[in-house]
Amino acid sequence: MTQPTIDQLRKRVQALEEQRLGNSLVRLGRLTYERTVERLRVKGLTDLRLGFTTLLPHLDRTHGTRVTVLAERMGVTKQAAGQMVTQLERAGLVSRRNDPDDGRARLVELTHDGFEVLLAGLEVFAELESELSEELGASALEEFRRSAELSRRYLERLGADD
Repeated sequence: MTQPTIDQLRKRVQALEEQRLGNSLVRLGRLTYERTVERLRVKGLTDLRLGFTTLLPHLDRTHGTRVTVLAERMGVTKQAAGQMVTQLERAGLVSRRNDPDDGRARLVELTHDGFEVLLAGLEVFAELESELSEELGASALEEFRRSAELSRRYLERLGADD
């Protein structure tokens, strides 16, 4: 039996990737964040980096979040999460404070500037969703949102059963 060539394997992989919902969703998410950062830069947030969008959504808004929890939520190592926190801290978007429940632990929380950047980003997301609604139609966008939420819940249940 003849083994497939690299080109044949590459074409099979590409064909399967193009059909996968997960790949489309990953690309959609990446493009949404890229367009958001581009628009925020135009609005004057020139120091904002795409990598910041990875961590900010995972921070608890009221009590702060431990780096280990951020790492779990993002699916990265504690060291990688710590590096992202350090970058955000240098940019003035987060700060660290002692965890009142565990003196050895530190909590990461949004600063005033961090909340302003997060709010600006959410406003740009709303603009993009409005544009998508015009492009796709409001009912199609709402059905997509509903289907995505149901799919997320289903996959979370699958993970809980393992």
